[in-house]
Parts: sequence; structure tokens; C-alpha cells
Amino acid sequence: MPTIQETAYPRLKNHVSVRDLAVIYTPNVDELALAKQVTRGAIAQLGFLVLLKIFQRLGYFVPISQVPTVIIEHIADVAQIQPAITDLAGYDFSGTRKRHLQIIRQTLHINCYGKDARHIRKRLFFPPRQTMPLDLKAQSFQSNSKAEIDLKPRVHSVCLV
Repeated sequence: MPTIQETAYPRLKNHVSVRDLAVIYTPNVDELALAKQVTRGAIAQLGFLVLLKIFQRLGYFVPISQVPTVIIEHIADVAQIQPAITDLAGYDFSGTRKRHLQIIRQTLHINCYGKDARHIRKRLFFPPRQTMPLDLKAQSFQSNSKAEIDLKPRVHSVCLV
């Protein structure tokens, strides 16, 4: 049976291994350069990098307050940023975070939920005048997941790549 992290909605692990930190959550040179280019200040830069790496891992955005401290500290160390974790407390509710979400979507070529996503959703869950067996519906969903629909749990917007 797959673990909760391997399901359709991956989640952050409570205990992150050193290997995962190095492989998954270490920003590369281009990501560090982008963060420096689009942010002003260390707190904004750290918030941007955390959002970027978490989105790359999960496929959806989460509040910084839900990210394990070890991940934030690792990203701060790699980026050579020294703000305290408590400095990020207001980031989740700031306009800066909203701007960063848009920049990350543009950088990763993610388009917010629109006409294409509604069409895919309609085709997947409401087939025309026929019923689709549940196993075929799941198979259809998996084949359409190549479209990178961001079906975030408990979040209002859905995005397409």
C-alpha cells in the first residue's frame, strides 16, 4: 500500500531526511539567481525560495507556516540567508507572497484554472450521456495528469501546465 506521500496529493513529510534535503529542497544556481532578481530583502528571498521548492515537490502551494522548520533552515543555509524563522510569520498574508506565486507560476509555465482546466474537468468527471466505470475514470484521470492540473486539496484555484 502506498504511503500518504505517494498518493495523488503528496504531502510534506514530518521527518525529512538529509538525502531529501539535498536532492529535493536544495535550490540550484538558476533558482537562487531568480530569487535575488525578483525579491527585495532576505525574508522575501527566503519565502520565495521555500514556495518554489515546495511547489516543485508537491505540485501545489502551501503556507510557509505548514513547511517543516528543517526545510526552511536548509534553504536559508544554501541561499546564505540569515533571517529568523519567526520573521516569516507575516509572509503568508502579505502581498509579496501573492506576487511571488505569480512569478513562480510564470517561471514554471503554470496557468491558473481557466477554460482549458474546466474542459478537462468536464471531460473527466462528466462524460457525455454515458457512465464510465470507476476504474476507467481513474485511468482517464491518470492519463490526463500529464496536463499537470494542480488539484490542490482545500485550495480554491486549480492550475494547468
